Amino acid sequence: MSEAPGDTIQVAFNPFVGLRPFDEHEGYLFFGRDGQSDELVKRLGKTRFLAVVGVSGSGKSSLVRAGLFPALRGGFMSAAGANWRIALLRPGNAPITILAQRLHNVLRDPEGRDDEGLSADLIEVTLRRGSLGLIDAVRQAGLAADQNVLVVVDQFEELFRYKRIRKIATGEDDAAAFVKLLLEAPNQSVAPVYVMLTMRSDFLGDCAQFRGLPETMNNSQYLIPRMNRDERRQAIEGPIGVGGGQISLRLVQRLLNDVGEDPDQLPVLQHALMRTWQHWHQHRQDGSPLDIQDYEAIGTMTRALSMHADEAYQELNTDGGRTIAEKIFKRLTERGPDSREIRRPTPFEELFRVATAEPKEVVEVIDKFRNPTRSFLMPPFESPLKNESIVDISHESLIRKWKRLDTWVDEESESRAMYLRLADAANRYWAGKAGLWRNPDLKLARDWFGRAQPNTEWAARYGGAFDRVEAFLRKSKWKAFVVRSSVIAVMIALVGLSALVAIVNRRAAILSERAKEQAERQLAVFDTLRSFTYDFADKLRKVPGSDDLVIELLSQNVRTLEQISRLSGESQASARERASNLLKLGDQYLLHGNPRLARDAFEKSRPLIQMLIDSDPANLNWQRDLSIYHEKMGNVLMAESNLGGAVQEYRTSMDIVQQLVEQDHRDASWQRGLSVIHEKIGDVLMTQGDVAGALNEYRIDLQMAEQLARQYPGNADMQRDVAISHERIAAALGRLGQKREADLHQRLAQQIREHLTKN
Repeated sequence: MSEAPGDTIQVAFNPFVGLRPFDEHEGYLFFGRDGQSDELVKRLGKTRFLAVVGVSGSGKSSLVRAGLFPALRGGFMSAAGANWRIALLRPGNAPITILAQRLHNVLRDPEGRDDEGLSADLIEVTLRRGSLGLIDAVRQAGLAADQNVLVVVDQFEELFRYKRIRKIATGEDDAAAFVKLLLEAPNQSVAPVYVMLTMRSDFLGDCAQFRGLPETMNNSQYLIPRMNRDERRQAIEGPIGVGGGQISLRLVQRLLNDVGEDPDQLPVLQHALMRTWQHWHQHRQDGSPLDIQDYEAIGTMTRALSMHADEAYQELNTDGGRTIAEKIFKRLTERGPDSREIRRPTPFEELFRVATAEPKEVVEVIDKFRNPTRSFLMPPFESPLKNESIVDISHESLIRKWKRLDTWVDEESESRAMYLRLADAANRYWAGKAGLWRNPDLKLARDWFGRAQPNTEWAARYGGAFDRVEAFLRKSKWKAFVVRSSVIAVMIALVGLSALVAIVNRRAAILSERAKEQAERQLAVFDTLRSFTYDFADKLRKVPGSDDLVIELLSQNVRTLEQISRLSGESQASARERASNLLKLGDQYLLHGNPRLARDAFEKSRPLIQMLIDSDPANLNWQRDLSIYHEKMGNVLMAESNLGGAVQEYRTSMDIVQQLVEQDHRDASWQRGLSVIHEKIGDVLMTQGDVAGALNEYRIDLQMAEQLARQYPGNADMQRDVAISHERIAAALGRLGQKREADLHQRLAQQIREHLTKN
């Protein structure tokens, strides 16, 4: 209620629930949704299946729990009566198993008498027998004629993530079986079973993954209406009146303006009001209502969530506690391939195993975030945490508003991408279809492994197989060690140490000649030396483990050229040579697993390339050098796991090469370069999980590679490019489940490679 000057305020309790949804017993605090519960009852009674759909934060869960449930138990569905057994669940990581557990809880004898026929395990067996399993499980319970069963699947969109991960791990489709249970039950008249879903509207398109679900939802859907300004006012003033408080008119107007028309802001509003009430209760003067100074003190809707969550995080006084918090929140959240935030409710037992901590340590951390003044995590503070307790964040808005958590989610997304790459490589290796990893991939994987410290429980989220992945990485590291240990002997056999010493001594002699008048002669001498050194470096680069020696050779080239430029001034020839050496040096650093030094080398080449372009804009070779620079910067960003930045650099390079091809389509090297960039963009998209986007890039790459192979039928490299393109397309199609077409491309690649081997 708004303020009445002079009134004495008798405060009873804080009436705002914060981020979590309203519970069934809190219907008296649920304002602004008049008439909507009646509409839900009407639609559910008509079809026995109802999907409640709305944007994140629109109040789906609260409307069902605090609106529909009391209405059903109050007998508002007259044809069904007032006796309802409600199984409320989230799909989680085992939807059929969780459904069996919830049915066990609601179907068993209320007197507590043991009924072995209704154990959760036996119910799960019944559910898995076929699409009528849900009906059979209810029939076996032998409920009285006036008893109704309502199965409510909250946060149904979790099932799409489960389907994706489960299919990758086992090839099974438990998610489809779960959906069939839900779709068949309402169509049977032998048992009074009703089904409800709540789902974010931005996942509607994903429903097409399940046969029959889109049609059923089209006939039985309730889209949460947008609250108007008066309804939002009720949601603010109503609970304050119930709680025994008052609020100033100017704060009401400020809140209404801040929340705007975006329904996503409603849980953020609830949290801000909870915090504002707390501040007001602690600092109020007699008779004063909640006012703007209370609202601004907690950070307003813009910063209140982040400030409040950071407050809890800072109360974890040890690094160990903060590390546990980070691992917990990374486990409870996910960002999908399309950047949508997803909650991942997780059993408590799984959390303390993932955190590699004692249960009591994890309880202490969770309690910091779920005490009654915060409610960032569920279950409620008064519910003791048991091994089987499901822990969840209260709302997706915490991911968007808490800056620290947003960063953690991004890091977890990158870890997911790395692990899936490793798992795929390991599976291919153990199947005899690929080799062990080498640098730079091996270096990236080792760095990530040391930083993220994954374990079996963590990996289970992404398909498991942790032992196979760890063994693959261990074998890759061992092979790299063996190869590097033998490099000196190999180097002696190839070129002899005397030749290497002669090269270094020759360079030292050149650097000792300081006279400017001899600089041009030094450049000519260096041209000869450079030619030999490049040939030598290229041969050396093919020797495993020779990275350090190649880096030293190229670094000497760069230093010598810098000296010549200082003595005689920069010329086109010296600038081009310096840029070329820097690009080669950067490549070698990247191969050596050092993206920072690679970036430094590439960035030093950039002004030299630009100087060449400015001095001769018509020279297309300089433009090609610029495209190469952007491509190599993309390689650096890829190595740093900055996938979005890598794609941007690759596309910049591609735009330049495309212009070159349009000006001179006869240069095959430019066309091949364009093909390679499409391939690299596809690789990034695959890592990000955008398999369809990657497949499109690979198909473009294949088209260009085939065109070049037809133009140059005798060029083995061109033919090999076609084989590689087919293999990448096969991998993408395999990820999409299109096995027949994937096998076709794999056979085409194999035929090309066999032909190359014979010839």
